[in-house]
Amino acid sequence: MIYAWLPESLTEDKRSQMTEKRPAVTLNALLVAFQRPFTGSILITRFFFGLAFAIFQTIFALYALAKFNLTARDTGFVLTYVGVLSVIVQGFLVGRLTSRFREDLLITASVMLMAVSLLGWALAPSLIWLYVIMTPTALSGGLLNTLLSSTLTKAVAPQEVGGILGLSTAVESSTRIIAPLLGGVLLQQIGTWAPGAFGAVVMVGVSIFVFITIYNHPIVFTLKQNKPVPVPASD
Repeated sequence: MIYAWLPESLTEDKRSQMTEKRPAVTLNALLVAFQRPFTGSILITRFFFGLAFAIFQTIFALYALAKFNLTARDTGFVLTYVGVLSVIVQGFLVGRLTSRFREDLLITASVMLMAVSLLGWALAPSLIWLYVIMTPTALSGGLLNTLLSSTLTKAVAPQEVGGILGLSTAVESSTRIIAPLLGGVLLQQIGTWAPGAFGAVVMVGVSIFVFITIYNHPIVFTLKQNKPVPVPASD
């Protein structure tokens, strides 16, 4: 009865798009995505930002114990503070910023802010300073997590959204494997300042990369006008 009475809500074009084959999340698909000028740049930025930020997240408890002799409870307070700030940024601030500024400008500013924040983390002389530097760290981290995913989905054809998000998730997940090992080695072999300094150096490189490959890219002007982005096979 429902089949007979209710009209089809999807147009023929949309139905044909839904039946098109989605790109599989494979190593070959990932390599192809990395080679695409704009989406590839977003994925590369996602990887290196994810690596630097994951080192901060995974090694922070050991860092806090070694440098400030913080208890598990005190470390939990600091990380809760960062988490609350990130929720506020992603839930309330991102929408307001993206309505006023282009995504490429916000991404560029956020990666630069993250570089400064991680350097401040590396050089933090006291617990008070650590709390202060956590604010821009949470701000830039929350902005980048949201902006990179949002920009990536807008920069591909509708039938590619699921596949490109799967690739982005795979890229970010890979950093969770590398970060604890790398962060632990830096902390133990060099010192408490090393994880933050390494992350800052990485983010300086990312800032240069973003400025060259993402900032003022022609696609971002199309995104700002909310026009569909035609994405050929090679971007």
